[in-house]
Amino acid sequence: MVEHLDIEELEDMGDIEVTCAICGKKVKIGKTHKDYKRLVKDRKGVFICDQCQTRLQFEAQELQKKPFKPM
Repeated sequence: MVEHLDIEELEDMGDIEVTCAICGKKVKIGKTHKDYKRLVKDRKGVFICDQCQTRLQFEAQELQKKPFKPM
């Protein structure tokens, strides 16, 4: 559906509904969201919700704190 619209029409769409690639939660994002333009151009693009981004960032930071023991 979105592939047939030109850029001006895409900018007039308003909010779009996207699905988080990790948890599957559906989220409506507006023009002010940081990923809006990228997702409007490529509807098959990957979206990760704020909650999953925060969780992944926390887990990555925790893994960095633990010393790595080589075998």
